[in-house]
Amino acid sequence: MSKRIWGEYVRLVNAFGSEVEVLLRAPVEKVAEIGGPLLGRLISMMRRGQLQVIPGYDGVYGRLVLPEDLRPGRARRRSRGPADGQLDAFV
Repeated sequence: MSKRIWGEYVRLVNAFGSEVEVLLRAPVEKVAEIGGPLLGRLISMMRRGQLQVIPGYDGVYGRLVLPEDLRPGRARRRSRGPADGQLDAFV
């Protein structure tokens, strides 16, 4: 994980208290203010069950399968916020 990604993670957790708060309870608008509109959109989609997640196992990380219009090549071209382009590590 890059220092930049780690820094974004720390900012979000510090703002909301925990990963669980960020992923499940924090207002999407507030997440988007801190992490950028793309992250806000992805959190919203995840909460509505609109993202496919392949679970991890035995020390293997799970994977997020992004919809075609949100794949990193397309997301990188948009100026979205501090975490723009950071989804590359998860595809």
